[in-house]
Amino acid sequence: MERGRFSVTIVISTDEDLGQILDWLRVEDQGGETTFHPNRNMITNGHAAGELLVLKEGDEVAAFALGAPGVIDIFETKPAFRRSGEGRKLARYCIERAAEADMAVIEVECAPSTSLPFWKHMGFQEIRARHGHNPWVGLRVPKRLALPDGQDREVVIRVYDESVTYRADVKPVAEYRPQAVLAEDGAIYLEERVALYAPDIPQGNDVAVEIIVQGARLGLGKAKRDELEALGVRHDPFRNFYIDVIYPTTARGK
Repeated sequence: MERGRFSVTIVISTDEDLGQILDWLRVEDQGGETTFHPNRNMITNGHAAGELLVLKEGDEVAAFALGAPGVIDIFETKPAFRRSGEGRKLARYCIERAAEADMAVIEVECAPSTSLPFWKHMGFQEIRARHGHNPWVGLRVPKRLALPDGQDREVVIRVYDESVTYRADVKPVAEYRPQAVLAEDGAIYLEERVALYAPDIPQGNDVAVEIIVQGARLGLGKAKRDELEALGVRHDPFRNFYIDVIYPTTARGK
């Protein structure tokens, strides 16, 4: 990648990179600007843990992202590099890194709140705030899956609030109809991951899922239940549930 005459790289921060970041945040703070300077200890600790990513033009840090794969705790672009596309490059890298780490979801607090349009441009959706007054956004991390040879199957996956397990009038918060095939091993493989992401269900409630194949319901219940796990529901390290493969022979009555 090139911008001007300098190459662009995205790497884990060095001590020199950290120094550059702290210097620019200090200058912003002294100028009375909104800045992450009050979070300098958090940034320093993240650097020590190997969780500080930097986008550099040559030797200059143009943007940084703090967090383990699947997490963006702090994201900042240096003022001189804003509106240059560098922030978008780093955000895309964070999404790709989350996919490689098999994360199903990324959530970000929009601090400052003026960053909301940026994250929406990157494909994130605004969700209910987790805490504080800043808006939050979330993204189902896209993951394409290889389809084996097999017979096409019509699959419908619906995501609900847990109340669907005891009330008949509950509407799904999301519905997916991924391309799918039944392979020789009896499993149904999806062309893309279905993240069972329902960030706006009532606080403290569980996510429920309904799995339908060829018009027949294989399962309906809380995603965390053993019977849904047997059907193929899995979760990432942050307990975000998803489905890559359906195992219909584990359905009740089969």
